[in-house]
Amino acid sequence: MQKDFDAVKTLSVEFKVKPNEVVAAVNRQKDQLKKLQMQLKKLKKDAWKSHISDWIASIEKVNGIPFGFVLVDDFGGDELRDMLGALLAQKGAFYFIISNCDTRSSFIAAASPELQNKIDWKAFGAWLKEHGLRGGGKNMIQGGGQRIDAGLKQEIMDWLN
Repeated sequence: MQKDFDAVKTLSVEFKVKPNEVVAAVNRQKDQLKKLQMQLKKLKKDAWKSHISDWIASIEKVNGIPFGFVLVDDFGGDELRDMLGALLAQKGAFYFIISNCDTRSSFIAAASPELQNKIDWKAFGAWLKEHGLRGGGKNMIQGGGQRIDAGLKQEIMDWLN
């Protein structure tokens, strides 16, 4: 009981409210946190959407396959899928999108329908595994692994040749 009292007292001081107002103060903080997380998600989406035209302009043809490589930081799998969808909606290509976060990375690799048969997905998955990335999927690969640098772009281009 004393621990509970001490915890409430500490929170009361931290939030600068009376002890009987701690629950309401915590709930306000939770609501504010949720609102800020939603705002951050929207700002991140707006930020990556502003780069779509640049990413499309950077597509290079490799062995007859248009290839787009996107390296970003601090995006999750859902956001990478959204980026992929936006890119594929504007230009058909083979895309490799990777996001580094601290010492790890998440990635998605996919191609537009007309290029699906030009990519040996099983061989590409095995190649990625050799480079510290693991994933799975049908007609695409999504996964993660070690932190990756921009040098992977050239390595994938070499693999496509």
